[in-house]
Amino acid sequence: MKKLLIALLILSNTVFAVDTEKEVPSKITGATVFLNGAQVTRESSVTLPKGKTILKFKELSPYIDKNSVKVKGAGNFTILSVNHSINYLQNTTQSTKVAELTNKMEQLSKEIEYKKTEMSVLKDRKDFLITNKKIITNEKSMSPADFKLFKEIFYTDMEKLELSMLKKQREINELNKKIASLKKQIKELDAKKDLPTSEITVIVSAKSETKGKIVLSYYVGNAGWYPSYDIRVDDINSPVKLFYKANVHQNTGIDWKNVKLKFSNASPSETANIPTLYPYYLDFKTYIQQDIDVGYQYLPGVREVSGVVRDSESDDPVPYATVVVKGSSIGTTTDKDGKFSLSLPPGAKTLQIAFVGYKTVEVPITNKFLSISLSPSVEMLEEVMISGVVAGVHRKPLISRKKKKKQEDKTIPVDVNVYEHKTNFEFSIATPYTLSSNSSNLTIEMNEIELNSSYVYKSVPKITPQAFLIANVVDWEQYSLLDGEVNLYYENTFVGKSVLDLKQLSDTLEISLGPDKNISIKRTKEKEHKSKQFIGGNVIESRTWKTTIRNNKSETIKLIVLDQVPVSNNQEITVDVKNFSGGKMDAETGEVTWEIELAPKETVEKTIAYSVKYPKKKDLVVE
Repeated sequence: MKKLLIALLILSNTVFAVDTEKEVPSKITGATVFLNGAQVTRESSVTLPKGKTILKFKELSPYIDKNSVKVKGAGNFTILSVNHSINYLQNTTQSTKVAELTNKMEQLSKEIEYKKTEMSVLKDRKDFLITNKKIITNEKSMSPADFKLFKEIFYTDMEKLELSMLKKQREINELNKKIASLKKQIKELDAKKDLPTSEITVIVSAKSETKGKIVLSYYVGNAGWYPSYDIRVDDINSPVKLFYKANVHQNTGIDWKNVKLKFSNASPSETANIPTLYPYYLDFKTYIQQDIDVGYQYLPGVREVSGVVRDSESDDPVPYATVVVKGSSIGTTTDKDGKFSLSLPPGAKTLQIAFVGYKTVEVPITNKFLSISLSPSVEMLEEVMISGVVAGVHRKPLISRKKKKKQEDKTIPVDVNVYEHKTNFEFSIATPYTLSSNSSNLTIEMNEIELNSSYVYKSVPKITPQAFLIANVVDWEQYSLLDGEVNLYYENTFVGKSVLDLKQLSDTLEISLGPDKNISIKRTKEKEHKSKQFIGGNVIESRTWKTTIRNNKSETIKLIVLDQVPVSNNQEITVDVKNFSGGKMDAETGEVTWEIELAPKETVEKTIAYSVKYPKKKDLVVE
């Protein structure tokens, strides 16, 4: 009987054993930010009892990619499984800034309530005076002296009351203005509140009570970075100084506090599969060209575009939305009023606009100013399951961590290491940063580089009579540069914006530093050399163009001047080039190049002369 009782107790404990469940706090310790998205790392120290334990990591971003979750453990325990889900009952915690502003708004509301109470008391006193005035005015037994005294007291008190009420009302108005301002700030910081949270559940097993460490990593959307640059040139005898900046944003719903940041040019959201080339069949009347742009007139000459981004339903501006030139890393974000301005590289056709809670849109660049509407996203965040990590077997990380080669040391604004991998590179920032969700961009100056460069001026007087200072940079590949917007400074003066376009397949990177006003250029048509002759059945028109260049600087300069003569595409049109002042002419394109060295205050003239013969029955416009 005793043995049977013991057996039943053992069976009971086995059947009704319950796994221990613990809610585990965790902290974001690092984030590798990609051009689109970020890989976030969280760490947590845990104490585990003997047996199975269910560890719950709560209040995570709702934008976690279900296929990217990775869990690592350090300690005498085994990870049995991992589960990720969306918690619609718990919303993301308000950011510290939003909570601070909300608290200020509550304090101001209390002040308004107190002042309104004071106003009510003052109004009661005013009503009391008015009532007594009516009574005393109707009192016939009052002497003239007493009535005069009453009038003085009445109007003195009434004046004080009116001034006090006016002062209180003005104070209330000022407090209401402050509350309105705070509401606007909260709207900007918390544009898309009430987001659900995400949870990761990890089941572990330990043979005995133990302590350990859990490291979570996952890819999350609604974050990214884009590069921008400051280029400074003191004079043409000094090197080009390039300041490399990272502009990082995150709208993941979770604040990043004191986080070690890395910036990578990898694109884990893009497919890694090699495209397949299928047979290209030809047949009559069956070939249909795909991806034809219909209905849009692109503006290839536009070098800068601006605009405003609004909510399609409320028409409110969308602050801090990301605006990127499609197919490049050139981008910016909208300001608090939803406005943006962006320099464009040659060939830019489309902008991509994205913000948390909205559908990403692509907008063709059809105007210098674009009004863009974003529609709220109706996609639901569904509960997902992620296959477990069992007995120490883990997924591969998003970026392989091979042996890292450190770049040679340079003078840099912050402590940054650059690591090169087989298919991408990465900037590691030593200083931790705090970045609130739904906040404006955080700009980090990562590197200051003195570029190995030479200078030359270049001018195309036919289009614009200006000389542009060009820095020709060699060995630029070693600096891990990306396409980006550039602020230009020459002789400590801001001279404009440009774009660093790295798509040019050349060993030398050409950077335009803007026009130099100290070089005068004028291109004119010589009237005495303009003629039109009729010979037989043909017309011969002659033209002569003279370009005058003067160096008003106090130093010798090198200048490349480009001009052109017409080129015939028709056998009936003949072009005869008479003179091009010793320049180099490309017979196929008609481009004429002069390489000139100009001493201070020196003036030179360059001439092109040509004649065009064509049938007199045809119409032809000759410049």
